[in-house]
Amino acid sequence: MLESLRSRPYSIRTKLLVAVMLVMLVPLLGTALYGNWFTGSIIKDKAIESSHNELNRRAQQIETYLDGNKNDIRYLAHMHSLNQYLDATMAGDEENRERWRQQLEQDFLIFSSAHPDYYQVRYLNAIGQEIARVDTFDGRTRIVDRERLQNKRHRYYFIEGVKLAPGDIYISPLDLNREFGELEIPFHPVIRYVTPVYRYNTFQGVIVINVEGEAILRFAKPSSDPHAQVLMVDQDGYYLMHPDDAKRWGGPTDLDTGESVKWDFPKTASQILSGRAGDVVEDGKVVIYTPVRYWLTSPERFWVLMQVEPVNKLLAPLIDFRITAGLILIAAILLGFGMTYALARNFTNPVLALQRGVQRLAQGEFSEQLPTLSQDEIGQLTVSFNEMAQMIRGYLDQMDQLQRLGLKISSHVERDEILALVIETIRELLPIKDVNIYCVEIHDDEIEYQMVASASEHVSARTPLDEELLIEASNMQIGEIAPHRTGQWAVCYAPLRISASRRAVVELVGVSQEVLDSWHCKLFSTLMAQGSIALENADLYQRLAHHRQQLQQLVSELITAQEEERRVVAYDIHDGLLQYLVAARLLLRNYAAMAEKNPASARQLLEAGMEQVATAISEGRRIIEGMRPTLLDDLGLEAAVREVATGMARRADWRLTLDLTLHETELPPETEIAAFRIIQEALTNAYKYARGQQILVRLAIEGETLTILVQDWGQGFELAEVNANYGHVGLVAMQERARLVGGICTITSRPGAGVRVFVRLPLNLEAGGLTEDVEDTRDHC
Repeated sequence: MLESLRSRPYSIRTKLLVAVMLVMLVPLLGTALYGNWFTGSIIKDKAIESSHNELNRRAQQIETYLDGNKNDIRYLAHMHSLNQYLDATMAGDEENRERWRQQLEQDFLIFSSAHPDYYQVRYLNAIGQEIARVDTFDGRTRIVDRERLQNKRHRYYFIEGVKLAPGDIYISPLDLNREFGELEIPFHPVIRYVTPVYRYNTFQGVIVINVEGEAILRFAKPSSDPHAQVLMVDQDGYYLMHPDDAKRWGGPTDLDTGESVKWDFPKTASQILSGRAGDVVEDGKVVIYTPVRYWLTSPERFWVLMQVEPVNKLLAPLIDFRITAGLILIAAILLGFGMTYALARNFTNPVLALQRGVQRLAQGEFSEQLPTLSQDEIGQLTVSFNEMAQMIRGYLDQMDQLQRLGLKISSHVERDEILALVIETIRELLPIKDVNIYCVEIHDDEIEYQMVASASEHVSARTPLDEELLIEASNMQIGEIAPHRTGQWAVCYAPLRISASRRAVVELVGVSQEVLDSWHCKLFSTLMAQGSIALENADLYQRLAHHRQQLQQLVSELITAQEEERRVVAYDIHDGLLQYLVAARLLLRNYAAMAEKNPASARQLLEAGMEQVATAISEGRRIIEGMRPTLLDDLGLEAAVREVATGMARRADWRLTLDLTLHETELPPETEIAAFRIIQEALTNAYKYARGQQILVRLAIEGETLTILVQDWGQGFELAEVNANYGHVGLVAMQERARLVGGICTITSRPGAGVRVFVRLPLNLEAGGLTEDVEDTRDHC
């Protein structure tokens, strides 16, 4: 049907071409419009080009004038009188020093008389003090008295001059001159040339020439056109030249009024200050601008010459020309609109019918087919639209089915059931031939995979069709797929998250065109994400059940241990402490009875009673130490750990390595007692079971964390076997002690490799507990 519609001779393209041709038949309208527009462009370009040429000429004059001043300052830096003054200064000859200083002033005076544009010529010594200075004002040149010479060591141009190498020249910005730290009144704009003075490779100061700013600004005088303004600004946009004197010198180092081109031309200021020539239009004014590079050493410093003129004055002939052309264009548009409107009605009806069909589709009505009202491209579009509606209906049905099956998967908590449901869902939704699920694991750079589920019955193991692609897919993000085409068949791999640390890979096999269809790939990707969520939830549920069982066992063991501890304490008090106190009481009673009759024997009884009391005190301290470490209260954590570890090492004959660096950090009491008990338990376990000769105890502060490491090199054990035996309450107790104060206790061991207990406890309990990556230690997917 589509082919028959395409073969029809009267298409919508033909109708549009006829309409355009009718519009173009308006006599000479298009030709006249193009000619007028082209002529207007030439007029505009010529007007702007003329203004650009004038600004470039002014900019070249300024740059040429400034470049010529460099030779003068180099000449001054090598004057004979200056060198003689420096030699006398270095030799300490005060008489010749003063004589040559006066000669230097005379040489400056003669030089300034020949250069009336130089407002000041100065020599500043190495500490910024003016030594000789000549000023020129109103055509009169004079030597400045020594009493009025100033120290300029804090002025920016002297600081920059000190940095210069021999022969280099620093050119300052154009700003207002300052005398004795204040702006000179009346305002006197200057630009300064600075070059260093070296004698025998030793820095001896700088030569400074203050050039009259007006001598530079005269090149930017306004043109004879009363409508055009010629302005000059610095690289920051502050006016150096403006018809309104109140706008000049608004920079922070001058009058600090803030008046700048950014205020007057906020929309185009960034273009004007870009350092490139150009032209812009803002607020009915044409701004033509070009940069002036007055110091090539620092390209980021420049001035901008601007010519500002109203658009209607600069482009007045162009505006008149375009108004005429616009009227002609409007007339042509109106005529063309009337002609095309009549033709457009011929194909409006099928377009409206298609629009109504789209609205029904948006409301969820997919059953009704649109009628084909024309035999052109609109008719072809209608047929394609009907096919698309049917396809969308099929997609929505599959999405509903995916949602239903996803809820079914999410309702299970057994891993094998979920894997079976994932395979069942894939077979229902996707046109596949076979589906398998492989568990991929990496051990010591060796890759192992195992098929854990399959759509084929009675299949216990099978090799994947593309092993390399399967390994690649195991490292992909959930939701990504890795397809591969082999002839008419295709194999597609996608990762499936079994738990937080384990992944599987799903392998699909089917017809290439169907399996690799974009819609089926999206369904496959979505299903893998839902399956991963369900499997992770099942894994978390199993972990929670395991942890709850472990916690119940721990509580039971802790209660038993608590009762055992109380029984031992009671026996210790009854068999030890009370016996010593009873003996002391009998001795003291006998002492009281014999004190008057036989003082010598009574004294022996008193001393024996005191010995019994001392023994009772020691026994009491031993009992208290077992319940609450007094070492910790008396000495602090570091000393208590040192005492316990040293005593344990002495009894076990260990080679003890202690690394205790707490730096007198104040620890929360909860953290301190938890750390002491964990270390005590770890040392006790090593004493009972390790049978090693060496042990390491490390205690350190790392950021906001207290870290503990207790490691022995004894016989070790299989951690999985110990975890399965809940009777080992000591290991679990260490981990629970750390968890109660927001910390982490990690215990690692292998047979023959000893035991490593690593603990991290937070110093700030209010900031929340530490986190650790959950490791799935099971040996299956």
